[in-house]
Amino acid sequence: MDTRKLTVYAGSGKNYDPMSKIILQGRWLEDLGFSIGDKVTVACQQGKLVIERATDGQARQEVPGTAQQAGKRQGKGNTYGRH
Repeated sequence: MDTRKLTVYAGSGKNYDPMSKIILQGRWLEDLGFSIGDKVTVACQQGKLVIERATDGQARQEVPGTAQQAGKRQGKGNTYGRH
């Protein structure tokens, strides 16, 4: 397994409230099977994120354990990355 070292940046949320943001980009994503337009699931644990390409069934429904679900459980609204 390859390991990438990335930086957590400050993004801008509602009312310009700073929030954490991680940017994943590069040809290495394509090399790992992630293509433009693919849906992904993000399994969230304290200090750990696991990102997987969603299957057809997963892309059409909400998947427990995704960032979207985690945000709702924590009362943060949606977490689609548009904040």
